[in-house]
Amino acid sequence: MSYQIKAISKFVFIVQICLNAFITLGFGIQQRKFGYFFLVVLNLLGLIIYDHFNRKKLIKINRFFQIIIQAILIPFSISLLIQATIYNWNSWLIYIIILYGVIMYIPYTVILIGAIKTRIMQLIVSVFLFIFNGLSSLDIMVMDTYVANNHIIRILSDSSFLGALTFTAIILVAMLEWNYGFPKIHFSRQMNFKVLIAVCLFSIWFVIWNAFGSGENILNLFTSYDFKMNLTITNFLSGLEAGIAEELVFRFVFITILLSIFKNNRFKLYYAVILSSLMFGLIHLSNTTAGQNLNNTIIQVIFAISLGIFLASIYLYTDCFFIPVIIHALMDILVFAASNTQIMTGKVTTDDFIFTAIEALIFMVIGFILLNLVDRRRKFNFYF
Repeated sequence: MSYQIKAISKFVFIVQICLNAFITLGFGIQQRKFGYFFLVVLNLLGLIIYDHFNRKKLIKINRFFQIIIQAILIPFSISLLIQATIYNWNSWLIYIIILYGVIMYIPYTVILIGAIKTRIMQLIVSVFLFIFNGLSSLDIMVMDTYVANNHIIRILSDSSFLGALTFTAIILVAMLEWNYGFPKIHFSRQMNFKVLIAVCLFSIWFVIWNAFGSGENILNLFTSYDFKMNLTITNFLSGLEAGIAEELVFRFVFITILLSIFKNNRFKLYYAVILSSLMFGLIHLSNTTAGQNLNNTIIQVIFAISLGIFLASIYLYTDCFFIPVIIHALMDILVFAASNTQIMTGKVTTDDFIFTAIEALIFMVIGFILLNLVDRRRKFNFYF
């Protein structure tokens, strides 16, 4: 980024820290909660992130500390502001909260996240930004406030859609700061459109079958469908959230950075896709905390790993990031609408494991065929 943009970001970041300190201090005095004074001190340490005293180690430690503390305090100060004021935040001010929720981490990203140069740390921080800054920031902003019961806020919170927009703003700025650029959105000239049409037709069929297939045995597995569904705005936005945020972090960020890490390795393409897909699958283990049983979670992890390989291969083959986003979003929207839940339920049988293994094998075969076609191009300079 240009020097002017970084200077503006630094100024806004400093103002943000000072305002957050003022709000936190005021709330602590108002509520006579003196523990908030400690939060003010932690917040103000964000002003000491430049090495003016030849103490590079302390500054570096403080930078990483501030990545965590500011991720919490930036949205938390909004919660305190709502609690401390008499304004009706359910009025037009609710839209100010939503807008601020999307852009509030941009100065933080330029100043703190952009300073990370180690590629492994970039991967780790990207996951942190995805899980915490993106998906949790809105809940922190409205925590302990009456705004949490607002209909619009409740939908955006339950679906995590605002979190997807927040993460999009964060990660695109971060990838610019790390000199990786934006995801590719134009079709590769070396792509065969017949192959693309075949992959898209298969994807459309699978999205429909995955959501509405009702076969109970191998004889009617692919011929029986139940098209009953309950498409709510929450289900729709939840599917969009997954398609946008998860594809950004696992298909764009992870693959781009991993290709850069393995740039001198003959098998860099396969390493990047496999490792990013493994991470995509393993992150679904967190669904056990939402009440999903272990067997269903294991099936979901296996399916997600193979799906990750499939979607990554499509992105790399076409150079068009929108295609895996659309496939992923449609898949989740229809599944959520058909099942009316975002977690897998029901007893897992041996047949379920067999069907999942067959699905995974099909995805991986198609994925590695596409990767082999990409590998023949031997032109990966676009990815790092």
